[in-house]
Amino acid sequence: PEAVEGVETRTYDPPTATEFETLSISIEEAFRFEKEDALVFRIRLTNKTEAPIRYRPGSLSLRVGNRLYPQSITDASGMVEKTELVYFAIIGSPDGRELSLKNDFAVALEFVP
Repeated sequence: PEAVEGVETRTYDPPTATEFETLSISIEEAFRFEKEDALVFRIRLTNKTEAPIRYRPGSLSLRVGNRLYPQSITDASGMVEKTELVYFAIIGSPDGRELSLKNDFAVALEFVP
């Protein structure tokens, strides 16, 4: 029980999607770690084309209103053939209590040419 103390979760049903011409980024689930002011996201990348799509895993970021939060750590391959499940974490500000699961989120990433 101590391992999950102060952890909130939110499941997105239906998933919240950010759409690009060639790629869809769907937020499926988010976890909030209160003490660390951190959010961990499970997202699904869906390729809308027949060709593999390459992206920079370290470029994942989260838009909340007019603020952009770069990823702190990402578990991703950098290539989407059909779909890829990705986890990434965002850390809030040093004074804490900045990130909430109640926010509206959009995910961005940088494509590799």
